[in-house]
Amino acid sequence: MDEVRCNADFSLTSITSWGQGKFSRALQGRGIRLIPVEEELESWGSAHGRRPRIVLYALKEIKPEFLATAQSAQLLWVCVEQGKAPDGYPSLTMAELSGLSHAAYDFVILAAEGEGRAVIGKQRLEMAGIDYRKILWLQTGRYCQKNIAILVSRRRDIPSVAVPNPLYMPVRFGAYYDTPGGHIFRGDNTGDNISRYQPYFSEFTVQYWGWKNLKADYYGLCHYRRYLSFADEIFPVNERTFVKEQLLDTGTMERYGLLDCRRMREVIEGNDAVLNVPGRVERIPIEGKYYQTVWELWAAHAGLFIREDSLTALMEAIEKQEPEYLLSAREYLHGSLHRGYNCYVLRRELFAELCRLQEHILRGLFTRFLRDDTLRHYPRVCGYMGEILYGIYCHKLVREDKWRIEERQMVEFDDTLLKEYDRGGSAL
Repeated sequence: MDEVRCNADFSLTSITSWGQGKFSRALQGRGIRLIPVEEELESWGSAHGRRPRIVLYALKEIKPEFLATAQSAQLLWVCVEQGKAPDGYPSLTMAELSGLSHAAYDFVILAAEGEGRAVIGKQRLEMAGIDYRKILWLQTGRYCQKNIAILVSRRRDIPSVAVPNPLYMPVRFGAYYDTPGGHIFRGDNTGDNISRYQPYFSEFTVQYWGWKNLKADYYGLCHYRRYLSFADEIFPVNERTFVKEQLLDTGTMERYGLLDCRRMREVIEGNDAVLNVPGRVERIPIEGKYYQTVWELWAAHAGLFIREDSLTALMEAIEKQEPEYLLSAREYLHGSLHRGYNCYVLRRELFAELCRLQEHILRGLFTRFLRDDTLRHYPRVCGYMGEILYGIYCHKLVREDKWRIEERQMVEFDDTLLKEYDRGGSAL
């Protein structure tokens, strides 16, 4: 029987390459079984009296722990997409792969993506002439870092301090209205986008851009002034359950764990959803008055940000277009916990569902509000309805009780202005 080697956490049933189960059946049809990578490398080296020569196809950056497993091997790294070889290891990109002779190597390791999807497709394997008997499978869940993209919605007219952490991706919202050229940060106006509708949808144009144009394992959204804290310390909060901070600088970034990539990865990769802590409605004053439910809290904004019938229009849209969310909508809006501000990190499929829900409902509401002249008086009403939908969606995730969810304090910074900014110049 041929053998395909893998790490001990791996199972054939988790492979989803080019169609659910097809690759599993292809391997089983060849009489292939699985044994651990660690066991294979150790036994092979003992039997042959030398270190095995290995080609490693890495979709993403491999965690350092893998080096301990493969320290007895000679590795050549093939960097697929954003894969990166550690210092001191020879590597190739996919573009340089054509001249590589796999016959010179004892094993080929294919790092799997996400829940086990193969990095290299079947046709590419066959074109490369790779012998299936020399393949070792490596599952990213154990050895490969997840791709995390936390979108930071950034105003075009305010040059704010950017957190120097690769997990954060600053994006200028409403970049459709920018003057061309001279911008350091990317805009929400490339690829599939709704940037021109930013005056109506606020930071949701950035969320939409990420949904349609980025590939990641986890997606997040925060605001140039609001970030989730990844510190272990619990800080005092105000009546809205914010941690209030004056200045966004290196000191406060460190205080709230915004520079600690390793800790952030531990929290994010250990959960399906990282959400902001909800606030208790009865503690949130609106012009000196207090309310008991989320519905009453939002209704108190009628005439300011929304129209009196905006909440009713939202519920009607949910009942008609997304009835499976109706119970959660009723429970959330008539409950006492308010979760707004669109500050979160979600695994890929949960993020996609949130975006689908909001896009489906808001598209219809936009047409309705445009027709009945609501947008002329309350142009950002759709943005606020989207924020309520975020709270409804989070409520549904929590009530389903099947997701790993961690709540984190949200920090709001009063001053994020880049001090070196020349006020006579343009926003970055």
